[in-house]
Amino acid sequence: MCITVPDLSTTEHIERTLTSKLQEVKGAITEQWKQIQGTSAEEAQEEYMKTLQLWSGYGTTMFNVTYLLSDRRYPQKVPLWLGVGHKNLSVFLRGDREPQEAFSYENIQSFGTPYTNKYKVVVDGDTLLFETEQVADIARLMKAYVSLIVKEKNLH
Repeated sequence: MCITVPDLSTTEHIERTLTSKLQEVKGAITEQWKQIQGTSAEEAQEEYMKTLQLWSGYGTTMFNVTYLLSDRRYPQKVPLWLGVGHKNLSVFLRGDREPQEAFSYENIQSFGTPYTNKYKVVVDGDTLLFETEQVADIARLMKAYVSLIVKEKNLH
């Protein structure tokens, strides 16, 4: 049996990096707080919502997934978010604010579950395969958005 002990210098480096990042975040929060001093709670909430709506993932439901294919499109077995929104399907590295890729529903040729806990999407001939325990929720939401798009197109 072989036990790997982390290098102390690596651990110390990680701790220093995290401490530094935490200080940066605290500083940014303090600066933002100074800018809104004197603002009512309602005004602060309105500003927050305006800022939030600028995010490309606003209104998107995020699902925890891992990518299963070894095609180097995304890191294999790395935790990702599959973002299901009203306009597109997006793939985020978990924790990132911006997607790695976004796919318009018009470019999605098929989607569904070929196996238990697997979710497959075919976009412009490319296959994406994810593992998730939220297969039914993803499929249901995508189907609802696609149905709305089809209804809107039929109205025009």
